[in-house]
Amino acid sequence: EENKVVFYNQNGYCGHGKYITEQLLQLRKDLDIVWLAENLNLEVPEGVRLVYSPNYRNFIYEMETAKAWVFDYWVPTYIEKRPEQVYFQVKHWASVTLKTFGMDVALFQKNRPHIYNSLYNSKIIDYIIVGSRFDEESCRSGFAFSGEVYYAGSPRSDILFRSGEVKSKVCQYCGVNEEVHLLVYTPTFRVVEDRSELGNIQLDFEKLRRSLMDKFGGDWYILLRVHPYTARKSEDICHPEYVIDVSQYSDSQELVAASDILITDYSSIMFEPAFVNKPVFLYAPDQKEYINEERKLLIDYDTLPFSISGTNEELMENIASFDQESYQDAVEKFLKQYGVQEDGHASERAADFISRKIPNTI
Repeated sequence: EENKVVFYNQNGYCGHGKYITEQLLQLRKDLDIVWLAENLNLEVPEGVRLVYSPNYRNFIYEMETAKAWVFDYWVPTYIEKRPEQVYFQVKHWASVTLKTFGMDVALFQKNRPHIYNSLYNSKIIDYIIVGSRFDEESCRSGFAFSGEVYYAGSPRSDILFRSGEVKSKVCQYCGVNEEVHLLVYTPTFRVVEDRSELGNIQLDFEKLRRSLMDKFGGDWYILLRVHPYTARKSEDICHPEYVIDVSQYSDSQELVAASDILITDYSSIMFEPAFVNKPVFLYAPDQKEYINEERKLLIDYDTLPFSISGTNEELMENIASFDQESYQDAVEKFLKQYGVQEDGHASERAADFISRKIPNTI
């Protein structure tokens, strides 16, 4: 079906695909835009057709009859790609990623099924949409890909350039006044069982809130966003009332856009607030163990333009000594070094590129 485009994001209607979809809806009126999802109650724009992905019969039918696939995850090996179909890989990070992925991490973890998936996808991907020189290099390695890349930027990061649009939405979801300040805390997941993400949250929320109020003033709320892999267990975490669990919130970029500050450990989401000069602090009490046992990094952790804390005390000191001007200088040098140039219009460029590969049926 020449006008059908199938999207998939493992976390639902979000990521690069969401923002590309919104632009495609403005560009074209003839497209049958399908989102494969586990939840048919997702809020999607008019013109998007949700299909229940766990139903394999429906999944395979939509995939094998579509002109184009836009995926941020692996296409399953049981799906047969025909020569006339086009596969756009958009991945699930922005213009810079900290950790290895795909083939590189599969080999590091000696995960044979993932190695097989990586090899299969490297053969069928037609285009990878990237956001920087570094992004291209890491994608060629992680996807074992030698084909064509298209420099669009990071579609999902566009929302950060118009953050005023989502602050009220996020505050309403959280049940807080729009006048408050928000910090989003996004620890990543751990593969090693005895160092699970939920058991590894050692952040002292009380000290953190007090430090934020002392340094920046105002009333602060902390948004806790655990990794989607463990989001369903986030309710087991005990926290005070000023810490709001947003792990089930559909779009992490909206949370970042609405927040004033981000704290993470190894999540590549750390780079996105930096695109618009929002402060980022790294809290990584298990840095040595994570790097040695979990994932190899593509960037030396100590060269990141963010302050790094191994303890709560160090984190509070780094917040107290934070200087916005010095931070912006460090971020600017870092982004220039890695060839990152975000301007808030990546989704427009990506949608236009995809549209040009799909025949107009009107």
